[in-house]
This record gives sequence, C-alpha cells and structure tokens, in this order.
Amino acid sequence: MQQGDWVYYCNTSDKNYLYKMKTDGTGRTKLNSEHSASINVVDDWIYYSKVSSNSNAWSNYKIRTDGTEDQQVK
Repeated sequence: MQQGDWVYYCNTSDKNYLYKMKTDGTGRTKLNSEHSASINVVDDWIYYSKVSSNSNAWSNYKIRTDGTEDQQVK
C-alpha cells in the first residue's frame, strides 16, 4: 500500500511483520513484531488485522505510520 513517498507492507520474509520503505528502496523500517494482514493506510494510521493474543482470533488494529500507538480497533 503506497502513500506519498512510502510503501507499507507485510514482509513475508519476516513473519508477515509490518514494514515501511521509501519508494526509492531506502529507509526500510520494521513497524511491529506481529503477524499482520489486510493493511490499509489512512492519513497517519495503518489499519491491519492480527491474531489477538488473548483470544487467539483475528482482530482489527491500527498503528501510526511511524510505528507508535499500536492499538486494537473496537
């Protein structure tokens, strides 16, 4: 998913963790350490799904594009 100069993606080479990278290939940054899927970027938030640790079921989460404020969306 691209927004501006950044591409946000689930890295299949690293357990599907969320990453971002500049469109020129520089600045690759890991944003979380959770198996993630179904990402969508809106403004400064990345919305995604992951398996919730307390219920072992898929839940929706959001995290800032800088990797902060990871939280469940209710």
